[in-house]
Amino acid sequence: MFCLVEMAQVLGSPPHFVLAVETSGPSTAVVTSHHPERLRRLAGQVTYAIENPQAEFQVRVDTIRISPSHYCFGDNVNMHGGTRDVGIDKRRTSWS
Repeated sequence: MFCLVEMAQVLGSPPHFVLAVETSGPSTAVVTSHHPERLRRLAGQVTYAIENPQAEFQVRVDTIRISPSHYCFGDNVNMHGGTRDVGIDKRRTSWS
């Protein structure tokens, strides 16, 4: 029953439009809004600023939410497969 209530809340909620800032790595910044025209305007401003480094603009942010679980501070290693993999402690200067 709880799942049905949760699903009804999701289906009944207003849409959120998303502007994701993509770089050579994973997306680290997203901006959401109920108003797609605001995101289009912001995307145009960001594009213009990238193409014209002397450009300046300001944007007011109503709320900000940061989840530390979505960020990696320090080294990030993805290993798939392998046998007897060992981690390396960079603080050590020799193998022991």
